[in-house]
Amino acid sequence: CSASLDKAMRQIEIDQGWKHDNGPFSVKEIDGKKSIDWTYTSAANRRQARGGTRADLPEKARQFEVHSGNESLASYAKGQPKDDARALMESAKASWQALHTILATHGLELRPVNDRTNAFYVASVSDPAQAPIKASDMGLGGGKLIKQLGPYEPFETRYFDREAFETQKYSKYRPLRDPAKRPENREKRAKERAELRGRYEGFVVEWKAMKAPAKAELVNSQNLRRKALTDLLRAEREDIRRSGLDGSHRRALLSVAAFTAAAKRDELKLIFKAENSSLRKEKLPSYREWVANYAEAGDPAAIAQLRGFSYADKRKGKHPQEPDVADVQRPSFAATSDSDLDPAPPARLSERVTWAVDRSTGVVNYSVNDRLAFRDEGRRITFNKDSRNDADSIEVGLLLAKEKFGAVAIYGGQEFRDRVLATAVERRLNIRFADPELEQRRKDAIKAGIDQKHRRFVEDRNQVDASVVF
Repeated sequence: CSASLDKAMRQIEIDQGWKHDNGPFSVKEIDGKKSIDWTYTSAANRRQARGGTRADLPEKARQFEVHSGNESLASYAKGQPKDDARALMESAKASWQALHTILATHGLELRPVNDRTNAFYVASVSDPAQAPIKASDMGLGGGKLIKQLGPYEPFETRYFDREAFETQKYSKYRPLRDPAKRPENREKRAKERAELRGRYEGFVVEWKAMKAPAKAELVNSQNLRRKALTDLLRAEREDIRRSGLDGSHRRALLSVAAFTAAAKRDELKLIFKAENSSLRKEKLPSYREWVANYAEAGDPAAIAQLRGFSYADKRKGKHPQEPDVADVQRPSFAATSDSDLDPAPPARLSERVTWAVDRSTGVVNYSVNDRLAFRDEGRRITFNKDSRNDADSIEVGLLLAKEKFGAVAIYGGQEFRDRVLATAVERRLNIRFADPELEQRRKDAIKAGIDQKHRRFVEDRNQVDASVVF
C-alpha cells in the first residue's frame, strides 16, 4: 500500500543519507537516533498542520498544486498582491483606480462578475485561460469595496504602462514555494549574522590592542624629535656665542638663529598636528562600516547583512526607494521563485569583468570592458540603456543569472528579449529560459543553426567531389 511504500522511502533516505521528505511517515530524531513514525498522530493534528498552507485554497487550486508542484493563481494572489492591496485599502490613498493599479503591478485584474451583483473576481492578465479567483479571497469583497470606494469604476488602462510598471506576474510554471524554506533561511541567516557580529567583536579587541602601542610610539617619537630640535638650536646658539665675533655680529646671528628656531618649531608643530589628526582619523570602524568593507571584498555573509541594513532603512523611511530601481520592469534577468536571494558574491567571470559593491545597499555593480554592464540586486540582474544592447554584457549577465537562478526569466521589451535570445544562440550559451515559448525559440534556433551548418558541410563536400580530376 502507499503508506508502506512511504515508510520504505524514509528508510532508504536514512540509509543513503539523503534529505528527508514528509509523507504519511516522517523521520524523527530522538536522543541522536533516527526513527520512522507517523507524521501526524491523529486526523485532527493533520488538519491543524494543514491550516494556513493549502487548506484554505479552492479545491481546483489545491489539486493543481498537488499534482503539478507549481504555484496556483490563488496562492500567488493571496501572497504579496493581497498584502499590497490590504495596505492600500487601509491608507488614505484608497480609490478604485489606485486598487486597479496596485493589482496591475502584480499582473492581476479586478473585474465584476456581472452587471447585476456587487461580486468581483481577480484574473491573471498574462494567462487569461487560468481560472480566476473570487476577489473576496483576497479580502476584496464587493460589499466592502463599494462601501469604502463608492460605485465601481473600471480600470483606466490608458494611464497605465503595463510594460513599465508591472513588477511581476503570475506564471503557472513557477515552482510552489516550500513553506519550510523561509524559516530555514531565517535561521541560517540569524546564525550567519551572529557569526559575523562575533568576527567584528574579535576585530575590535585586536584593533584596540594594536592601536595602543601605535599611539604610545607616536608620542615617544614626537618627544624625541622635539628634544632633538631643542638640542640642535641650543648648540647653534652656543656656537655663535663662542665664535669670537664682536657684539653686534653676535646679536645679529642670534636674532637670525632665534627666528629660524621659531620657524622650525612651528613647522614641527604642524607636522605633529597632522600626525595626531591622522591617528585620530583611524578611529574604530562602526559595525556597519566594517560590514561594508567586507562586503566590498565579496564576503557573502557581509553582503547579506548589508542588504539587511538597507531593508531596515527602507522600513524606517530613510531611503524608501533605491536610486534607479523604481522601474522594476526595465530590462533584467530575474528569479523564477520567491526564494530570498542576495546579490551573488562577486566573482571575476573573465579578465574583462570587474565589480564593486555599493556600501549603502549591498548591490553589486558589474562592469564589462570598463563600462557599467548590470547590477545584481539580489533577485534581479538589471541592465542600463547602453548594456541592454551589448552582447558581451548580456552574455556575462546570462552566465551569472544561470548560476544564481537556474532557469532565467527575462523582463523588458520585445527588443531586449530578442537581443538576449540572439546572444544566447550565437554564443551557444548553455542556459535555459523560464518562459516556455522563449525556450522553444532558443532550441529551434540552435537546431536550425546545426542543420544549416550540416547543409553547408554537405554542399562543400559535394563541390570538392565535383572538382576532383581522375
